[in-house]
Amino acid sequence: MKKWSLALLLMMLLINFSCDKDSDNSPDPIDEGEELSMEEKARALILSLPAGDTGVVLKYIDPNQHIQHNHQYADGRDALIEAVLAGEFDNTQINIVRSLTDDNLVVLHSEYLIDGQSQVAFDVFRFEDGLIVEHWDNFQVSQPVNEAGHNMLDGPTEIADLDQTENNRTMVKDFISQVMIEGNYELMSEYLNEDQSLIQHNPMMADSLSGMLSMMDTLAAQRFSFTYDMLHQTIAMGDFVLTISEGQYGLESEPAAYYDLFRVEEGNLAEHWDVIQVIAPDEEWNNTNGKF
Repeated sequence: MKKWSLALLLMMLLINFSCDKDSDNSPDPIDEGEELSMEEKARALILSLPAGDTGVVLKYIDPNQHIQHNHQYADGRDALIEAVLAGEFDNTQINIVRSLTDDNLVVLHSEYLIDGQSQVAFDVFRFEDGLIVEHWDNFQVSQPVNEAGHNMLDGPTEIADLDQTENNRTMVKDFISQVMIEGNYELMSEYLNEDQSLIQHNPMMADSLSGMLSMMDTLAAQRFSFTYDMLHQTIAMGDFVLTISEGQYGLESEPAAYYDLFRVEEGNLAEHWDVIQVIAPDEEWNNTNGKF
């Protein structure tokens, strides 16, 4: 009797396991009993795309509103679901390196490996009532390390000095407005420490103020545009501040988006990462929202 009961129990377990496997071919990483933070939802969303998990898209994107600023996709979450089902992300791997949250905005700074090509990206998500309602991004093909040996993603990832968020936001906004947009480069030193040091992750720049000015002089001599025209967003959390700006870039002075991430230390710019992307022409857009 005991042997028969044990065999029956094992058979029932096998049947249940088989049914569960057939009903869901991929594990659900979401704990239904736990409300995730906005950052956790944003992370889950972008990681679900190469995994082919449209359930995460359905769960965390608002069904009635999803404003898209990536030119490749139409508005609405259905456009993203269609892209996943069409296999557009099948050859993509994503490594999220750092993140920050500011009110209802989440920023993810990541490496995308797309068809074997490494690209660095910023994704920005806006939330309403716990759901994603808007998305911006900026991509740039990864470049070799710069003169100082830094790549486009390495460096600190932990947020510090949360009590200085607003002071840091104001300082970085002033830097972009007064120096990069208005062109008052002589003021640049006022935003750095006494040693004029700045850890630089831009692949064309060396560390320090002199490294940045040298690169800008070189580009100017080549008539290579590197200009900022308008600041659209400033997103801050502790010692990290991201600015999103519009300008001109390249030998053809093409419209471009500048995403600049700064780490602030004791009221000075201490470290800088960026992603620069030329904006696609209007005829290539699948939505009417524009880059910003």
